[in-house]
Amino acid sequence: WYRRTNNREDPWITLHDHSGSVRDGEVLYGENKFGNIHASNVLPVNNGANVWIRLSTEGTKARQRCQAARDGEDGWTWVRHVPSGDKWHPAKDQLTGSEAYGSKGTQSSDPAWSIKFDSIDFDEFMFATGDCQKWMRVKKDQVYGWYSNAQREVEESSTSERPYKARWYRRANNREDPWITLRDHSTSVKEGEVLYGENNFGNIHASNVVAVNNGANVWIRLTDHGEKVKERCEEAKKGMAGWQLVRHVPAGHVWHPATDKLMGSDVYGKESHDEAAPAWSIRFENINYDEFMFATGDCQKWLVAKKDAVFGWYSNNPRDIVESSISNKPYKARWYRRANNKEDPWISITDHSAAVHAGEIVYGANSFGNVHASNVVAVHNGADVYVRLSPDGAAAEAKCNKMHDGWSLVRHVPPGLSWHPAEDQLIGAEVYGPAGDADKAWTVRWDQRDYDEFIFSTGDCQKWLMTKKSQVFGWYSNTDRQIEASSLSDRPYEARWYRRANNKEDPWITLRDHSESVRDGEVMYGEDKFGNIHASNVLPIHNGADVWMRLSEEGRKQQEGCLAAREGRDGWQLVRRVGPGHMWHPATDQLIGSDVYGSPEGFNSTKAWSVPFNTLDYDEFMFATGDCLKWLITKKDTVFAWYSNGHRTIESSSASDQPYQARWYRRTNNREDPWITLHDHSGSVRDGEVLYGENKFGNIHASNVLPVNNGANVYVRLSSGANKVQGPCRGAAAGEDGWKLVRRVGPGYKWHPATDQLTGTDLYGTKAGPNSSSAWSIPFNTVDYDEFMFTTGDCSKWLVTKKDTVLQWYSNGHRQIESSSISDKPYEARWYRRTNNKEDPWITLRDHSTSVPVGEVLYGENKFGNVHAGNVLPAYNGANVYVRLSADANAVQGPCREAAAGKAGWKLVRRVGPGYKWHPATDQLLGTDEYGTPAGPQAAEAFSVKFDDQDFKEFMFTTGDCSKWLIATKESVLDWYSNANRQIESSSISGKPYTARWYRRTNNKEDPWITLRDHSTSVRVGEVLYGENNFGNIHASYVLPAYNGANVYIRS
Repeated sequence: WYRRTNNREDPWITLHDHSGSVRDGEVLYGENKFGNIHASNVLPVNNGANVWIRLSTEGTKARQRCQAARDGEDGWTWVRHVPSGDKWHPAKDQLTGSEAYGSKGTQSSDPAWSIKFDSIDFDEFMFATGDCQKWMRVKKDQVYGWYSNAQREVEESSTSERPYKARWYRRANNREDPWITLRDHSTSVKEGEVLYGENNFGNIHASNVVAVNNGANVWIRLTDHGEKVKERCEEAKKGMAGWQLVRHVPAGHVWHPATDKLMGSDVYGKESHDEAAPAWSIRFENINYDEFMFATGDCQKWLVAKKDAVFGWYSNNPRDIVESSISNKPYKARWYRRANNKEDPWISITDHSAAVHAGEIVYGANSFGNVHASNVVAVHNGADVYVRLSPDGAAAEAKCNKMHDGWSLVRHVPPGLSWHPAEDQLIGAEVYGPAGDADKAWTVRWDQRDYDEFIFSTGDCQKWLMTKKSQVFGWYSNTDRQIEASSLSDRPYEARWYRRANNKEDPWITLRDHSESVRDGEVMYGEDKFGNIHASNVLPIHNGADVWMRLSEEGRKQQEGCLAAREGRDGWQLVRRVGPGHMWHPATDQLIGSDVYGSPEGFNSTKAWSVPFNTLDYDEFMFATGDCLKWLITKKDTVFAWYSNGHRTIESSSASDQPYQARWYRRTNNREDPWITLHDHSGSVRDGEVLYGENKFGNIHASNVLPVNNGANVYVRLSSGANKVQGPCRGAAAGEDGWKLVRRVGPGYKWHPATDQLTGTDLYGTKAGPNSSSAWSIPFNTVDYDEFMFTTGDCSKWLVTKKDTVLQWYSNGHRQIESSSISDKPYEARWYRRTNNKEDPWITLRDHSTSVPVGEVLYGENKFGNVHAGNVLPAYNGANVYVRLSADANAVQGPCREAAAGKAGWKLVRRVGPGYKWHPATDQLLGTDEYGTPAGPQAAEAFSVKFDDQDFKEFMFTTGDCSKWLIATKESVLDWYSNANRQIESSSISGKPYTARWYRRTNNKEDPWITLRDHSTSVRVGEVLYGENNFGNIHASYVLPAYNGANVYIRS
C-alpha cells in the first residue's frame, strides 16, 4: 500500500498489491477525489465504497491494562497528558517529574498538563496513547539513566504480554528526550509507535501517533513488589531494627558534601527527618556499629553492607553486599574508595560502571554531580545513610565482651592513625602510659606472668581473634599461624602473619592473611607507631585496639607436670636457671652439673645461677620454661651420651603425656650443647621449643623462648621407680647383703687406674667410700667372693654378675648378667677381656658397641678415656666395684670350707698361690715332691708336702677361695689316660657323681689336668683345678689370679 506524507490522494488501500489492484478494480480506498482507473474500475461498478470502524475483541483486550490506568485502578496515578495534535509533551524535565504546567484534566481533549511527581514513591511507568490502543508498562529504573539507542526492558505492552527489550534514547543534552517507544526507536518512529517525547517535538514522531491516537498519557504507580522492596528501607526510615539516620542529601544534582570517606567525622547542616531538608551529617565515628544502609529518599534503591566491606582502600574491586533492593541474598559489586579521591567512596547496587548510567549509585561525596548524581539523587528524592549494630554484630560484641572474663587487658592503643608505641615484639617487657586510660596508648609489663593465650581485639569488639602464645612468638615472614577462634569463625583456621627479627613494627597479627587484612581493615596488632593503611583502615574506624592475655584451663593443665617441680613437690630439686633474656645458660659443663655460678634465687629469678648436682643421686631431668608452659621430663641416661641430631626419648612433656622421641644434640666439641627440645631440634628452634642450651648461646635458639616464657629452669630428681631399681646398689653402698666395696673411680673423664684386669691385685689411693672424688682400690684377690656388682656412683646403673663370668678371656663375647638396673632377670651382653688390652675388661649393661655411645659402660681400666668414660663418669658420680660371697656360694663351698678348716678328715698337702703358673710339682700327683713352706690354704707362695706314704683314698682339688672344687677317688686320679672320662664324686657344680675328660699322660710333665668339666671346656672357662710343671697359659691365668690360687687335699 501507499500512505505518503505529501501525497494528498493517499492512503491507497487495496485488496492485493497496489499495482495489480489498480488494474483489476481492487482499490478500496483513496482520497482527494482522485479519479483515473483507480476509481473507474471500482466505484461505478461496485456501487461506490464505504469505511466502517469498530473496537475489535483483540483491541478491547489490548486496551484493558491501559483502561485500568485511565480509570485509576491498580494503583496508577495519572501525572502527564498531551492532547491529540502534532507535538509531544511540553515538559523538559526528562521525565524526572519536576515540572508542573497546565491544569490537570480528566478528558483526552484537555490541553497538555503535568503534575510534579518527583517526590512520589513509584517504581513503574505506563505510557499510552489517548485511545489506549498503544501502551507499555516499564520499570522506573529502565526509564532513568543516560542512554543512546540502548536496549531497555519493557515489562509488557499492547504488543506483548511478556517482557522484551526495545532501543530508546535519553541523552543528557537532548531536550526532546527521552524517546519511549513500543519497539526500537527507528522502527517505531515510522510505524507510529512512539509513546513519549518532550519539548513540544513534532515531525512524524508526533504526527504518526499523537494526531492519530487521541494524544498520549503518562501514569505512575508503586507496585506490590516495589512496596516490598521498600520495606527494609522504610524500617530504617522509622528507626526500626536498630537503624540510625546519620547523613542525608536532598533531591538535586549533587551528592553528599562530606569528604571524610564515610568515617563519620564530618558534621554539617542541621539534623532532620524531612526529606526536603538541606544536606546534613552527624558525627558517627564514635557510634558502635557494624552495618551501613545506603538508600535513596524514596526507598526504591538501597543496599546493606558490612562496615568492613565499606572501609579499606579499593579501586573498582568487588565488595560484599549483604542484601539490596535487587537481591535478598549476598552478592558482590565493584566499588571505589581511593585515598586521594575526595568524591569516594562510590557505593553502588551493581558494578560502578553500569550503576552510574543505570542510576544505581547510592553513595558519593564531595558534592559530586554529573550523571552520578542526576540519575539518582534528582530522580529518587535524595539519598540517606543509616548505621546500626546488627544482631550478629551485637552477638559478636557480647561474645567478645564475655570472653574478656578471666582475661587481663595489658596493652591499648586509642583511635588514631598509628599502631602501638611498643617495640618489644609482644614480649611484654615495656611499660608506658597511664594504664586504663581509653584515650591514650598504654601497656603494663607481663613478661613474667603465666599465660598461654592472647586476644587481639578492636576497641568496639567488632573484630577480634584468639590465638595461642606459641603461635604469636617465633620468627616468621608471611607464614601460616593458627587462630583458635575469631569474629570470622568459631573454628580454628590459619592466617599468614609477620614477626621478623629486624622489623620494629612486627608482629603483624591479622584476621586473615596479611595482604588481604591490610587492605580490608583486619589488622589487629602492630608496633612502633606504624601508620599507613595498616592503622588507618582499623584504628579510627573501630575505636582503637586492645591486647588481652590469660592462662587458659588448657594452659593450667599443661602446666601441671611442671608446677610440681616449681613448687618443690614430687622430689624435684631446682639446680639451674636462666632468666628472661636473649642468651642461654652460662654453663659449659654439658649438663654434668659441675658448674657453679650466681646466687640461687628461685624459679623466677631474673639472673642466671647454678648449683652443683653432679654428686646428687637422680635419674630424671625436667627442663621447663619459667612460666611452666613448656616442659619435658627425660631420663638422665637419655641426656648423657654423645649424639648429633639423634633420637632421644622424652618420658612426658607439655606436648604429650606419652613417651615419644625428639632429635637433640650433645656433641663433644660444641660448647653450646646439649640442645634439649620439645620436638626435633630444627622445628623447635623455629617454634620456640628449645628448653636447654649452654655457653650463653643466643640467636633464635634463645630469643624465641627465654624472653617470651620467663626464662628456663632445670630440675632433677630420683624417681620412685629409680628408688626401686637402685635398691640393690643402695644396699651394696650401705654394706648390706654381704657386699664389699673394693674399687672406685670418681667423676671425671678416665676409667680406673687399675691394670690387673679385675683380678684384684692392684692397690692404690686411699679408701674413702662410694662417693669419693678420687680413685682407689684395695686388693681383693684373696677375698672369698663369687659375685661382682659394678655400679655408677649414683646407683642409677648397675649389674650383678658371677666372678666366673668376668674372669676369663673373651673379645665381644656373650657374658651372663644375673640382674641389673634394666632387668631383674638374667640376660647376656657382649663384653671384652683380652689378654693384651690393658684397658680391659669392659663391663657394660648391654652389648659393648651399644653401651659405649649411650653411657652404659660400668667398668674399664688403665685410665681409659674417650666416650667410654665421658659418657658415664662425669654425669653419674663415677663408678664402684663391689664383691661378695653369695648365699648360694656359701652353701656350695661347704665341703671346701671344711677341708680348709681341717675338718672331715681332710689334709692340705699342696698349694699354689695367685699367679699365672700352676704347681711347680712334676710328680704327677704321686706325692713325692716336696718344696716350699706349708703356710695354710691362703698362702701366697707354692708349697707341697710328701704324701706318697700316706694312706688315703680321696683327693679334693679347690681354688683358694673355695668357689670351685671337686672330690675324686685316688684310683680315678692315679692312672694313665688322655682326654678320658674320669669319675668325679661331687663338686661345686654337682652333688652327684659324674664324669669329666682329663689328661694324665706318661710323658707330659704338666699332667695331670684335673678339671670341673671336660678339659677342653674347662680350660676356656677357668675351671682347671690342677696342673703341674709351672704350666701357664690360660690354663693358669683363667683361674689362679682370680680365685686365690689352688689347693690339693687328701683323706682316707
